[in-house]
This record gives sequence, C-alpha cells and structure tokens, in this order.
Amino acid sequence: MNNEAHTAPHTTFLDTIGAETLPGDECRFAAEPETLAELDAVDTVIPLSHYGALSIKGADAEKFLQGQITCSSADVTTTLSTPGAHCTPKGRAITSFQLARIEADHFLLRMRRDLLDISAQAFAKYIVFSKAKLQRADDLIGIGLHGPNTAALVRELAGDLPGAINATIAHGTGFILQRDTEGTWFECWLAADAANDLWQRASGTHKPVGTRYWHWLTIRVGLAEVCAATTDTFIPQMLNYHLTGAINFKKGCYTGQEIVARAYYRGQVKRHLLRAGVTTEPPAPGAAISDANGRVVGTVVNSVLLAPNLSELLGVTGEDDNNIEKLLINGVNLRPEPLPYAIP
Repeated sequence: MNNEAHTAPHTTFLDTIGAETLPGDECRFAAEPETLAELDAVDTVIPLSHYGALSIKGADAEKFLQGQITCSSADVTTTLSTPGAHCTPKGRAITSFQLARIEADHFLLRMRRDLLDISAQAFAKYIVFSKAKLQRADDLIGIGLHGPNTAALVRELAGDLPGAINATIAHGTGFILQRDTEGTWFECWLAADAANDLWQRASGTHKPVGTRYWHWLTIRVGLAEVCAATTDTFIPQMLNYHLTGAINFKKGCYTGQEIVARAYYRGQVKRHLLRAGVTTEPPAPGAAISDANGRVVGTVVNSVLLAPNLSELLGVTGEDDNNIEKLLINGVNLRPEPLPYAIP
C-alpha cells in the first residue's frame, strides 16, 4: 500500500481546521500552552492525526481476527470495544490497536498511522484464505475530546453516552469510544462531513490542541502503543497488555499465542512497563534506557514533552521499580511516576 495515496482525507481535515502538521503524523495549534498540565481542567478537542484504521469486513471477519489477534473478536460488539495486539509467530507485537465492531461482519482496528501498511501486509498473508476483505479506512477521521464538560457534547452528537470505559456507540460508518470510567475522555471516528460538523460544534466550547496532549493522556494511564520504531520488539506482557485487557488467555489459538501463553503461565517475561519523567527533550521510541554502568536495561516505548526540558515516558525494563531513579536516558536520571494499575 502506498502512503501517499492515502494521506488526503486527514491532511485536508487538518488544513481545514487550521492545524499545523508535524513530522510523524503529529499536529499542533499556534495558541497551545507550553505546559500540558495547564490543559487538565480545560475542555479540549484534539485531531487524532497520528492514528488511522484498518477495516476488516466479510462473513469470516470475526473468525479471521480470532485466529490472529491477542484479544477476543467474539467478545467485541457494536457497543463494546477492546484493546489488543497482532503478533508475529514469535509472539512479538507487530501493532497494538483498539478493536471496534461497526456491524456484525465489519470490524475496525484503530492503530498508529505509521503501522497501517505494515499491519495490512501482516494480515494479508492469512486473509486470502478467508471470506473477508482488508482495507484502510481512510474515509474516517479521528477526533479526541477531553475535559469536565465533554459528556454533554458527546450526548448532543450521539444522543447518548457509551457509558463505560471501552464502550462504543456506532455513528454512521464510524464509532464513538469512551476512554475512561468518568465520562471525560472520548475518541470519535467519523466520516468527513460528520467530523467537520463535530469540530465546528466542539471548537465553540473546547480548546483545540494538538496530538502532544493526547500522548500524555495515554501515557499517564499506562496505555503503551506500538509504533513503527518499536514494531516486532516486545512480547505483549512487556507492555502490560495482560493488565490493560489487551490479551484474552482463554480464547484459543492465534498467531504467536503459544509464545505469549507460555511466557505468561511460566512467568518467563521478566520485563514490564514503567512510567517515568526525565528532564530532557522526549526520547524517541526505541531509545535505550541504561543503568549507572552504561548497560542497556530497557527501551523507550512512548514519550511526550510536558514542558520545556521536561518529558514523560513509558518504557520497558527488567529492573525493579525501586531502581527507576538509578536508570538513565542519555545520562539523565529518570524520575518514577505511578501507573494506575498494580504490576504483580
């Protein structure tokens, strides 16, 4: 698949709303604050330009996905989505995604945009044997909403709220996803006309901000995302996917399942996800985390700039959490930050 042939819908949308496009499918607005913490009490609307979606549709769509991914496609309904991952036969995550069901035989996998073609190529090896069709869902545009008064806007748009974390409401050819239990964080995937309409409604009450704030929202709740720089690097448990609902250990066989299950039940995965701050520019995904002796002991998964020379990250390491302050990136010590779930 050729990326250039698929960039028009979301880039046209960014141009229409006055967002500045940045490398890596990121975007920003001119009036954004330097410090992200200033936005937490503010209602915000965010173009999700760093995400895209794959569509898998057909009589065998559920069955095909059930044999390919770590989560259970059978458990996904038109009102309930799930996080998940697609692995190599060696159990390494090719991509991570949010799986939503639009109709009985139609699924969407929302993932990092730079993995769309890589993921499509991996799925294509097997989908030829199924009554299902795979394609990029480039007709859909992603918009994030966050803030204390956001539920009212979603209710106005959809007539109701999804009502729970990972719950969805179908909207035309797309969907609206609730990302938290409180009803302050939503993700909308809409056709172009509906996306433009939502943006016009939201921009009257919500502050437009770029993808940087969305990255912090996901990092601080411990949702690690695979991107092109880290594809085929981590076993899902290293990313805490067994703790965030992205792995179903009862669903049966799928690509890489034997490795993932054996590592889980035998306790062979010694690396896990950590959250930390560092007084530098954000390290790139795939950057090394070292100990005081310069030995590489971990890898950066995701990172974001919170304020000038202050960043936050998710990284994979085998070190005990009590040793985080002794770990370094480019010679600068990490500062431990909490995850919202316990690591056994």
